[in-house]
Amino acid sequence: MEKLINVSKTALSLLKEGGADNASCRARFSTVREFNVDNGRFSLYRTLYGNSITLTALVGGKKGVVSAASLEEGEVKSLCEDCIAAANAGKADEAYTIAAENKQAEFVSGATECDEGKLFERSRELLEDIKERYPLIVIEQMIITHSKSETVYADASGTVYKRISGAYSAELMYSAHEGDKTSSF
Repeated sequence: MEKLINVSKTALSLLKEGGADNASCRARFSTVREFNVDNGRFSLYRTLYGNSITLTALVGGKKGVVSAASLEEGEVKSLCEDCIAAANAGKADEAYTIAAENKQAEFVSGATECDEGKLFERSRELLEDIKERYPLIVIEQMIITHSKSETVYADASGTVYKRISGAYSAELMYSAHEGDKTSSF
């Protein structure tokens, strides 16, 4: 979370130095833990990481918005320049604004930490339960995930919102087989 806060502060500072009258930054880091089952057997376990940043700059009543998938310092600096350029190229609208709240808040929702052992155990239990209760069903593929995201929203008025959220999900693709007859999946 600290890196997201620092990236946001840096971006807002660069946007103001670049000529923004007002600005906001949303920086996000995500982690996805994933089990895959193919043809009824565990086939993959992986962890995926992702970053994203969205910048908004208001310059003379014109708005620029840019996004990227990198939080690296050089990329953020370049993105800030692009955001100012986008605003300067835009059309002025007196309705463009960023609320001056100057608030600090933290939000937490869902299952923010992955219990990998329990996730694997419950995935195996689901496969066994389907096999026992629905013997004609073959699980072609099952993808079980836990997703966690950390997000910081900050703006030039001093508002900083921190959010951590997490969730489990399951996706199944299956078909029924009886003798030489097969359903579609």
